[in-house]
Formats: sequence, C-alpha cells, structure tokens
Amino acid sequence: MAADSSKTLQHTRRGLKLVGSKSLFDLDEPNWIADDKAVECQKCKVSFSFLVRRHHCRRCGKIFCGKCCVEYPLPRMGFVDPVLVCHECLPKCRSEDAFYKSHLKALTSGANFTVAEDETVYMCRLSENHYEILFDPYYKPIQLKNIAELAIESEANQTSVLKIKCAHRVEVLKPSLENKKASIDWMKALKKAMLLLHNKLGASSSS
Repeated sequence: MAADSSKTLQHTRRGLKLVGSKSLFDLDEPNWIADDKAVECQKCKVSFSFLVRRHHCRRCGKIFCGKCCVEYPLPRMGFVDPVLVCHECLPKCRSEDAFYKSHLKALTSGANFTVAEDETVYMCRLSENHYEILFDPYYKPIQLKNIAELAIESEANQTSVLKIKCAHRVEVLKPSLENKKASIDWMKALKKAMLLLHNKLGASSSS
C-alpha cells in the first residue's frame, strides 16, 4: 500500500497504520468483542485454551481460532501490513484490496472524456481525498456521495458512455477517441468505487 504524504505511520495495538487525512473509502475499525465474552471460536466452535488462542478479525471484530483466520491486506482501515481477517470477511477484503491496487489508481490518474454535447476534451480524475470527480479544464466537480445512479450505457453507434445521475444534475461522459481504452477502464473503475461505497463490492465482483 503506497504511503500518502498527508498521512503518518502509527503503531497501534491492532497493527501498523497510516493515519491522517480521511479518504471517502476509509472504513472505521469495528469494536472488538471482549476476550472474556468468547469461550469458543465463532466459526468452528473449538474451545479456547492455553494452546488454542483467541484472534480478533480486524475487519469485523469477532474472535476466531488461528485456523479460522488468515493474514490479508486491509487498506480501507489504513493498515500498512497484512492483518488477521476471518474467512467470512476474506472475500470482501480481496475485492477491496484489488480495488485499491488497480481501480483506485486508475481513478486518481484520470482519463479523457467529452461531456454531453460539449466537444471540449476534459481530463477527469478522482480527487486526492476521493470525495469528488474533478475536470481539467474546469467544469463543476461531481461529489461521489451525491451520485444517485451510475450506469455504463451503449449508444446507437455502439459507443459506451457513462451516465451519472445526481439529485439536480445528470452528466453523460463520452470516452475520448484518444486512448479510449483508458477511458473505458476509468468508467469501470468508477462503477467499482460506487459499489464499494454502498458495501456491495464483494465476492461476486470481478476485479
């Protein structure tokens, strides 16, 4: 996970973390179940003992034995190194990690589009804090939290366009003919981002 210059490293009981400026995609850490509240693994039901230790899943906060959890990256919570997650949370962690490594990078790098009937080519990219879509040259930004509906549609000439609906605004982004593949990939990445925000990015989502 690449270090953000606006964040600092902090050693916590739960792992080494990047703390500082917030991203729209950040996920708050769950409250951990107290050790004395769990006498057995919440997955396989093996009893805890001197030899069978308790392990907290960093994503859900539940307690498991060592066989029912694995170490895996959890960038949404700012962890720098892989941390323990349970088997139930693992599919979501995989999808989220793939988003951070590939799709988020594409979104912040940007791609070229025209907007509606305007022939001006805009560089569209996600802001550094991931809260809004920015345009260069300037065009009114789109707040991700205000997007009510987002769809990739095909026009009569088979060209794919990105339709973004907000409460009082509808925008249609058309991929620029220059480096069209990058624009298509950006559209798909934004769709992944919206699934992530609504907690629908999971095992069924392809990376």
